[in-house]
Amino acid sequence: MINLLPTEAKQKLDLERIRRLFLIFGLIFSAILLIGIFLLLPTWVTLDLQEEELVRQYSILNESPELSKIEGIELNIGALNEKTKMFKKNLSFEQTPSLVFNTVLDHIDQTIRLQELSFNSSKNQFSIKGTADRRENYLAFINILENDPLILKVESPISNILKDRDIEFTLIFEADPDLMKLHF
Repeated sequence: MINLLPTEAKQKLDLERIRRLFLIFGLIFSAILLIGIFLLLPTWVTLDLQEEELVRQYSILNESPELSKIEGIELNIGALNEKTKMFKKNLSFEQTPSLVFNTVLDHIDQTIRLQELSFNSSKNQFSIKGTADRRENYLAFINILENDPLILKVESPISNILKDRDIEFTLIFEADPDLMKLHF
């Protein structure tokens, strides 16, 4: 196809074509924008009405005298929860020797007399000083302690069993820290 139009006319036609193309795109964009606004209008109206209702309910709630009571109660509950958390935290990590002391006292009979029962928390060691009527009673006491699941290791110096009667003894033993925590 041969185009016999002069170049100046061709340029005008190209400009007219570009102008019409922009006009068509502008009309299509405007139509889409108007349709979108028209479709979103019910949603916007509904949200606006809900916002007004929520603002009204909020103002009524703020004016009620019960709100101040509720806020005070919430503050008290929050403080109580914090104290409870601190109490539980301290309980869960604290080892208490009272369970071990009670266990030792449960195993003592009339032939064993305690003079001292102490706990070294840094080493998790307990020590017992006392006297036993006879060597057999002392060895039976050690055996009972060794068989207790709470007590891990019992150390008794050989000097404790040299005498046959009226034995003054010193024992050192360790307790299971996990079972000590289960006391609570």
